[in-house]
Amino acid sequence: THALATLFDIAAGQPAKSRTVEIVAEVHARRVRLAVRGVESGPHTNESELVALAAFLVEREDGAMRCAASGFVVELPLA
Repeated sequence: THALATLFDIAAGQPAKSRTVEIVAEVHARRVRLAVRGVESGPHTNESELVALAAFLVEREDGAMRCAASGFVVELPLA
């Protein structure tokens, strides 16, 4: 959950602004795919380090993560 919370925070943009995140979830072959997109995002402090940490945590759980336009796509196995 820490990895997802970090990605939601990054996609939402700077804390001083209005923060909105669009999330689309799909289930395919015992995996859930989350497309996370910031509606009005901007650069986030330490963004590259946070993305690297989130990617490590997602992959540790047999998931996959990639960057997408204005956000991320995360795939995780269903329990």
